[in-house]
Amino acid sequence: MIKQQEHINDVQQLETLSHNILSDIIVYSKYAKYLHKQNHREKWEDIVLRNINMHINKFPHISDEIYSMYTYVLNKKVFPSMRMLQFSGLPIELSPTRGYNCSAVAVDSIYAFNETMFLLLGGTGVGVSVQQHHVDQLPELYKPKKRTRRYLISDNIEG
Repeated sequence: MIKQQEHINDVQQLETLSHNILSDIIVYSKYAKYLHKQNHREKWEDIVLRNINMHINKFPHISDEIYSMYTYVLNKKVFPSMRMLQFSGLPIELSPTRGYNCSAVAVDSIYAFNETMFLLLGGTGVGVSVQQHHVDQLPELYKPKKRTRRYLISDNIEG
């Protein structure tokens, strides 16, 4: 009976160890930024601190609550939006939509197309509704006249 319990304990320890290793690999490969000045990659604590600072910069009046809640994040008891963790800081400040996993748009105006492209460039998935009552609101397309125009479009997310 004692041997069986020891075996169960060993298996549980191995499961915990393998879970921690996999978690560390994902954090290192997907969320940790390389810090050139310190010449190393962020650790979990650095990522969480970067996220805390981003939220406190945006909402300084609730900084105590943010610190309080993030003790659970630091201990991996709860998790915020993982895209917010991944892109917290300047990328989210420049384009807050980077924090979204997905969005949806009804194609009822020409602006739906540029909004969709902007969201996709930031990594947000976009569900598109092309129901007839939406598409009917699009302007009619006309064949261009025989003139030729050249457009030079900047190759960045801002266009």
